[in-house]
Amino acid sequence: MGEELAKSTEAQVTALAKAGVRQVLWGNLFDVGKTPSLVAKVTLLGGAEAPTVLRSVSKAINAHNREMDAAIARLQVAWPELQIIQLDLHAKFSEVAVDPGKYGFADVSTGANDDRHLFSADGLHPTAKGHEMLAKFAYDTVTRPDGSGTVMADGSTAGLRSRRLRFGMPKHPVSGLARSGNGRVAVVIVCPCR
Repeated sequence: MGEELAKSTEAQVTALAKAGVRQVLWGNLFDVGKTPSLVAKVTLLGGAEAPTVLRSVSKAINAHNREMDAAIARLQVAWPELQIIQLDLHAKFSEVAVDPGKYGFADVSTGANDDRHLFSADGLHPTAKGHEMLAKFAYDTVTRPDGSGTVMADGSTAGLRSRRLRFGMPKHPVSGLARSGNGRVAVVIVCPCR
């Protein structure tokens, strides 16, 4: 799952760049090894080995995210006109897990189809409220009028062409995402469940 998935996505972004896309929004992977669904299934089937299996999943996610960063660096050299905007989904889901109430969630350890839970009943995918948070953030990120500020995970503004950003709760209509911008924009969100 790890590095191979990032390399596959890199090939897709290359195809988009060849087709004339000039902006790509690419979210890294959150740690699915901590999702209610995977924790429950691995614990049920793995017994005493469950912690080891879950750590292995987390390692694969981290490998993907490192390879994604390397892929973005390669893409920026190969396609200097391509702007890759990164969403740090890994950090954001971790932040929500630490303080779910801050984000309007009551529970992140089980799944349900309501606005109180981060994860839907399948225990893996975000609820509608979680998806809304992501969509609003993506819209706000892609349509920033000034295009300023390369903001890396450590808070620096290192002058890189890609920006690592986190979710926000801007007040923009979600439906505007498909119509926004004056250039070609692609949104790349990888689901690790496939």
